[in-house]
Amino acid sequence: MTNPEGLLNRGDGFEQLVQTIRQRAENPHPLEPGGEFAAWSYTGWQYLYGEKEPISAITGIDCELLPANDTLDKKQLAILANELEKLLRVYHFVLDFPVNFPPHLRYEFIIRFWREEHLEFSSGDNHIDFCNYQGETACPFSGYCIVCTDVEVYLRSGQRWDHIRKYEKARLWARYTPSRKKRDGLVTQLQAALEAC
Repeated sequence: MTNPEGLLNRGDGFEQLVQTIRQRAENPHPLEPGGEFAAWSYTGWQYLYGEKEPISAITGIDCELLPANDTLDKKQLAILANELEKLLRVYHFVLDFPVNFPPHLRYEFIIRFWREEHLEFSSGDNHIDFCNYQGETACPFSGYCIVCTDVEVYLRSGQRWDHIRKYEKARLWARYTPSRKKRDGLVTQLQAALEAC
C-alpha cells in the first residue's frame, strides 16, 4: 500500500493511518500454504524457513505511510506504536521491550524494524530483541532496563543461567517495574553482597 492521494498530507491523515493499521490487524492476509516450511532448518538462534520479506510487505503497511518521529507529538507516537505492535502480533512478531519502556519511545524502534526483512510465521511467536546485551554503556533502553546489570551480578555470584531466565520471566509475568531509585538500590545491595563474598 502506498501513500494514496497524499494520505499523510491531509488533516485527517493520522486518524486514517490508525484506521488502516486497525483494518490490516482485523483482516490479515493468509500465509501461502507450505510457504513457511519450505527449506526448513534451524541454525543456532534463528529458524530459517525460506525467503525473508520486508515487514512492510508482510503487514501490508508501506514504510512511506509511517511518519517520522519528529512529525508527531508524544500522544500520537504512543498511539501509533501501540497500534503497530498489535498489528505485528497478528503476524506473530513480538517486540521485546522492557515492561516500563514508554510507548512513545518504542515508535523509533518499530520504524527501524519495519525496514527489516524477516520470515512470516503462521503460528507461535517470533520474538524480536533490540538489545545487544553490551551493558549500560551500549544499552538502547538505558534507564529502563536492568537485564545486563542483573546478568552480570548473577554471573559473578555463581548463579546458573536458567535461574536468571526464571527471574526475568517472573518479572515480566508479574509486570514488576521498580522505580529507578529502587532499581539502583537493589543493584547496590547485590553488588555489596558480592564484594562481601
